[in-house]
Amino acid sequence: MGDNVRRLTLIDAEKYNSLMRLLEQATKRQKMLDDSKQTQAEAELVDSHADMLNSVKNKSSLGGSDIVNYMRKKDKYQAEVAARALPQQQETDPHPQPNARQLPR
Repeated sequence: MGDNVRRLTLIDAEKYNSLMRLLEQATKRQKMLDDSKQTQAEAELVDSHADMLNSVKNKSSLGGSDIVNYMRKKDKYQAEVAARALPQQQETDPHPQPNARQLPR
């Protein structure tokens, strides 16, 4: 019985290791794909966020300016996302409903 348990343990360990390698490879591939799809504003936002966190964590004298830079890049990114969403919204609803003020009386 002991030999069977050891054999099954080894088989399970091998399966676990191969699944973990597969998961790591899939994660790396997904990260590469996400990085290739990432816009300039997204990349700047991510980098700025990391800089801000490090400055605050280390109590840097540049912490305030890093926070301001992050907020500016966040606003820039949100404006870019809104600009991308506007044409998509217009495509889905080419004839929006008029407001009550626009209706003829």
